[in-house]
Amino acid sequence: MQNKKIYLDLAHLDLDESRGRDLFTKAISHAARSKWVIPFLFTIFYFLFTSQAYAATLYISPASGSYSVGSTITLTVRSNTQGVNVNTAEASIAYSTENLELVSVKQGSTFYLASPGSPSKGAGTAYFAGGLPNPGYNGTSGILGTLTFRARAIGTATVSVSYGHVLLNDGNGTDALSGTTAGHYTITPPPIGGPEVISGSHPDQNAWYAKSEVDLSWSRPDKAYGFSFELDQIADTIPDNSLDATNSTIQSYPDLKDGVWYFHIKARAQPNNAAFGGTTHFKIQIDTTAPEVFQIQKSNDVLTFETTDKLSGVDHYDVYADGSLVVAKATSPYTLNNLKAGSHQIEVLAVDKAGNDRKAQLSIMVAAGAGFFQQTITLPIFVLILINLLILILFIIVFWLLTQIRKRIDQKIRNPKKK
Repeated sequence: MQNKKIYLDLAHLDLDESRGRDLFTKAISHAARSKWVIPFLFTIFYFLFTSQAYAATLYISPASGSYSVGSTITLTVRSNTQGVNVNTAEASIAYSTENLELVSVKQGSTFYLASPGSPSKGAGTAYFAGGLPNPGYNGTSGILGTLTFRARAIGTATVSVSYGHVLLNDGNGTDALSGTTAGHYTITPPPIGGPEVISGSHPDQNAWYAKSEVDLSWSRPDKAYGFSFELDQIADTIPDNSLDATNSTIQSYPDLKDGVWYFHIKARAQPNNAAFGGTTHFKIQIDTTAPEVFQIQKSNDVLTFETTDKLSGVDHYDVYADGSLVVAKATSPYTLNNLKAGSHQIEVLAVDKAGNDRKAQLSIMVAAGAGFFQQTITLPIFVLILINLLILILFIIVFWLLTQIRKRIDQKIRNPKKK
């Protein structure tokens, strides 16, 4: 058997045990004649017969956890060097085959220079070995390898380091491993599926609705006992693990503000320690506000119009003339055609994606032109009213004059003048 090495750090020399005894005997003989015998003996004992202790460890991370049947478990084999530099690590892994299925193994990022045969996996085992160049690694969580498991059965699973080595970066390959730590995991029943959510008031998650009252209902998955749910404006919220309902599968929100909302719900079985299933997210889009105020602009026979809608956006424009629809889903600019001579009331209706609308109006005068062409004139409403009043006054004056002329004629007929 190879003799145990004793390190002389002070002299940077390696001496085996038998040679050390010879040197010690000669040193005692020489020191006996010196007044420094006691300090000398202490120094010799300290440097020759006190070996340095190392405490590097290999451990599984995370050390514990709860996982449902069918879920993926990713673990890493790590090294804590306890303050010294190391350049090589090796670990043989054992795991519970009745609860776990080893899907894959991967070489670690710290000890990345893989040794022959690393990484590898077998029935209930895995193997990792690797190193790195000088000055090596000094830290608490150096990664030797990664294991990916699939939880296969209910129970308690263990993943441990059955044997291993952690070698110092000292040129001698000194093994600094002092211990290993296993990981212990609880495998629970598979979670219940997520409920299916529907809404009678807002059925299409991609559509906008001009309704602030929301009605929701959901299915009850097989073996589901209760539900935890939450409504907010965050897309991926996971509700807490407190039950909000057990018997009911409906929920109403009477007066939500405009915006995008999300209803989140998950279910679990009856036992208090049962795991919740996946979360279902249902989107609700509310817009009860009409598009922004806008005006119609006119140049010759061409109308231009445009507005915005802060939430759902403008869906289309409808153009009316004198209360009758001229064109649905018009685009701006729009050319007026076939309007008779005279005054007309033009309306443009802006409709957003939730069905809210905003109306803009413009009064115009269409004048008869030469030939088959007509010319339109745009006048303010008060001008049109004034023109109509003038026409009315002119009509009254003409009527009054005609009445006066008729009276004079009647008087002449009744009282003819004498010659």
